[in-house]
Amino acid sequence: ESIRRGGALVHEVAGHSRPLLADGRVVYSRGGTIEDVFTVRPEGIELSYAFAEPLRGKGDLVVRGRVNSELLAAPVEVSDGGLFYSLDGIGGVRVGGVTGIDATGAAVAGHLRWDGEYLELVLPGDFVDEAVYPLILDPLVGTSVNAGSAGNNDFDSDVAYDSASDPYL
Repeated sequence: ESIRRGGALVHEVAGHSRPLLADGRVVYSRGGTIEDVFTVRPEGIELSYAFAEPLRGKGDLVVRGRVNSELLAAPVEVSDGGLFYSLDGIGGVRVGGVTGIDATGAAVAGHLRWDGEYLELVLPGDFVDEAVYPLILDPLVGTSVNAGSAGNNDFDSDVAYDSASDPYL
């Protein structure tokens, strides 16, 4: 919903942006010098915020979005500083830790903040001050689905089954 640098509003989403498909990526342009880029990878969807030029303001860079899902009970923090939202017996969605990468390849770990309604992706202001642009803020988003559990049918599962040739997962 918004991008801030310290107390300064850098960008606020107003209405919908048309996505563009480019090089196997989905790109949303946000005000000319900011793009949201979604890239599908085997381990999940890489969500990148690309900043083409220095941002006004001082302090931490905060990308803030509203999250609305049945998975919102209480996310669990995972080893890379990410969060895992789950629904018992079903699976969940993992938002990986935040990383900032500048044009020279310099990188820094950021962090996530969750208040029960909004998820904020945060990069430290010192890194943003010294960054060579373009600057990327980059978490990985992926899913986890429970494909089986202890039960009556563990040896002849029908989670994924083709009756014509008899293979199953």
